[in-house]
Amino acid sequence: MTPTLEKVGLKKMKFHGMRHTHATLLRLQGVNPKVVSERLGHASVKITLDVSLIWKLTHP
Repeated sequence: MTPTLEKVGLKKMKFHGMRHTHATLLRLQGVNPKVVSERLGHASVKITLDVSLIWKLTHP
């Protein structure tokens, strides 16, 4: 683990995992899916919702 991650108690993860974590945290805070979709640069909110569902099903 890198020293910076250790300082804040996070595990090492790949960039794409950080994207999913960011999106998940936003949704858990009640951020509108459209806003999350725009932040991630998705072409539509449907993509965001589909990816979120797949992520939830494959990472319990």
